[in-house]
Amino acid sequence: MDNKSTKRLLDVYLPHPTAACPSIELLLKLVVPGPWQLIIKVAAGREKRLNRTGLAYEAKSIQGVMLMQGITSCTGKLISIAIQEAMIEAAVKARSLGFNQFLFLCGSKRAVNVTNGFCLPAGRREFC
Repeated sequence: MDNKSTKRLLDVYLPHPTAACPSIELLLKLVVPGPWQLIIKVAAGREKRLNRTGLAYEAKSIQGVMLMQGITSCTGKLISIAIQEAMIEAAVKARSLGFNQFLFLCGSKRAVNVTNGFCLPAGRREFC
């Protein structure tokens, strides 16, 4: 994977010093108000030369307790589709753990637009 993709995956898993980052409670109050029970971060990267996509997700409670995490790699998939698969997997696991209100954080605008129904994934447009 290239440096940008590696950095995204590392950002998901590396702990950050609390002095450098505001608390998760403060971020939720300032940015996204809501009764969230779980915050799920999803990151993906693509190695075009090897035609592989890697993705990772982690889920933390509002108190900052790590509840689940996952990482996978696949061939020949677009990043937006791979991110959606990770989001579905994380949502199914969260529902099975009894969480009903969770917030997804993702760095891909394309995946967010596909998830919100504003556009279709590239390669799926012929099904309109």
